[in-house]
Amino acid sequence: MRVFVILVACATLTAGSAIPSIPGDNSHYVEGESRYIWMPDGEGVPHLVDLHQPADEAFLNSRNGNNNQYWLFTRCSIS
Repeated sequence: MRVFVILVACATLTAGSAIPSIPGDNSHYVEGESRYIWMPDGEGVPHLVDLHQPADEAFLNSRNGNNNQYWLFTRCSIS
C-alpha cells in the first residue's frame, strides 16, 4: 500500500510536465502548469511545442512586419 501511495504521489507531481502522447489532444493543459501543448501548423498538422523553451530571437528579428497583409471581410447587410 505504501508503494502505491508513493507511485501515485510521483505521478501527480510529474503530470504537469509530462509530454502528451496523443497528437492534437490538449485536454491535459493547465494554465501556468503545463509545459507542452500541441499546436497545428498552417496545414493543420499538430506539432509538440515546449512552452518553456526560449524564443529564437534571430528568427523573430528576421521577420518583417511591413510585409503583413490584413484582410477585412464584412457581410453585406440585406435590408
